[in-house]
Amino acid sequence: GHYIVSNTIGTIPSDHFSALASEPLLKGIRQRYWWAALEPSKGRYDFSDIDADLARLQGMNKRLVITVSDRSWSGPSAVGKLPAYLG
Repeated sequence: GHYIVSNTIGTIPSDHFSALASEPLLKGIRQRYWWAALEPSKGRYDFSDIDADLARLQGMNKRLVITVSDRSWSGPSAVGKLPAYLG
């Protein structure tokens, strides 16, 4: 099947859910999340954004493909991208 490849990072934008809901041929979405947001401190994880996205997608019978990002090509700073304990 076909998937949306989101160009956003973090929680899936509402308009992406609308596109998924209106197109039965779409099987799901690939979404990026910052590593720093998923691990705010060493060994402590926060998957609340992923959990919220999964809940909405499961109600639509769609799949989530997760990419964990640790860098950006738009700038050299790793602030907010990598967990603080690595900086």
